[in-house]
Amino acid sequence: MDKLEGTVAVKGSVAYVPQQAWIQNATLKENIIFGQEGREQWYQQVVEACALQPDLEILPAGEDTEIGEKGVNLSGGQKQRAERVLTGGLLSPRWLGVRIEFIGNCIVLFAALFAVTGKESLNPGLVGLSVSYALQVTMSLNWMVRMTSDLENNIVAVERVKEYSETKTEAPWEVEDKKPPPEWPMTGNVQFQNYSVRYREGLDLVLRNITLNVKGGEKIGIVGRTGAGKSSMTLCLFRLLEAAAGEIIIDDVKIAEIGLHDLRSQLTIIPQEPVLFSGTLRMNLDPFEKYSDEDVWKALEHSHLHRFVSNQSAKLELECSEGGENLSVGQRQLVCLARALLRKTRILVLDEATAAIDLETDDLIQSTIRTQFDDCTVFTIAHRLNTIMDYTRVLVLEKGQMVEFDCPSRLIAERGPFYKMAKDAGLV
Repeated sequence: MDKLEGTVAVKGSVAYVPQQAWIQNATLKENIIFGQEGREQWYQQVVEACALQPDLEILPAGEDTEIGEKGVNLSGGQKQRAERVLTGGLLSPRWLGVRIEFIGNCIVLFAALFAVTGKESLNPGLVGLSVSYALQVTMSLNWMVRMTSDLENNIVAVERVKEYSETKTEAPWEVEDKKPPPEWPMTGNVQFQNYSVRYREGLDLVLRNITLNVKGGEKIGIVGRTGAGKSSMTLCLFRLLEAAAGEIIIDDVKIAEIGLHDLRSQLTIIPQEPVLFSGTLRMNLDPFEKYSDEDVWKALEHSHLHRFVSNQSAKLELECSEGGENLSVGQRQLVCLARALLRKTRILVLDEATAAIDLETDDLIQSTIRTQFDDCTVFTIAHRLNTIMDYTRVLVLEKGQMVEFDCPSRLIAERGPFYKMAKDAGLV
């Protein structure tokens, strides 16, 4: 919402902090005090409590910087760089035009001088023809520069096609002579043996010599700072990244030897950004129509969506917009949870699935995982450490290497990296 006109009056002491921040077209300070003038000490306390001072120091006008849709959200340096790019785009044609005109006029001048100096031996018709052609040089030079530029731009497409043609293709969808057993995986044992991986050839390893053994039914929390390699581990389980060294074994089957469909169909992931398609709710829950309506309703009940769907006139035929925009973020994540409950595979991966939702929805998801996935192996990339404090073990990654792997209570007692994270989170 944008404030178009009028005034803002504060009629009470109720504060509302929405998921999407509302910023009015005013200075940063005016957005904070919101009409409550004369409370300088309170304002300074707010700035300190919200750790805003570093941001104020980098803004071009500090607390008086205009923000909001009509304000300027870029720093002074960013504005100058953006304007410099725009200015260059406007001036470069003029720069080129002046120089091409100069070159063309020089050619006409030389043609005229040549005609004057050689007037006694040159044919008048030849002189007129040369000067006439010289006058057209400017147009020809413009055309030549434009064609050269177009060729340079279009040749990039050839480079891309060549690059795509040389890109290594994905592994086979199915490998007939390497089919896993029909009921695989039975227990959900996962082993990483000296496993290393990189995103592509020539880049540094993002995981280095990871060796661990996870028993079926264990709940494993994965923690670490940004760039530690947490998400890379989940990508490796689905073979979105192929091993640079080592191997992953699930229930005595090396996943690098089987087809991608045989592997991925037996794993379930709930990503941080919920994935919903344009269509009915039932289609989003069961796109291949493998389950009955009774199974779908049961999954909705366990995912705490039964009441919401029951109150809709269309029930399971409720239309979902692209990306689930007509549902809240929490509801979208619960739909993904219901989808996972329907599949009920032996291995479940949660990639910071609760990072963007409220604590209440987070608690609902965690309680469902503890009860409905009790016999499944669960890998959770944790956004909130309190959600994994009751897990079987916690894996701590740092710069792609495993630094700790044990039960949470033991890791806290050892006062290592996990203890520091728990202390920062106020859990110890």
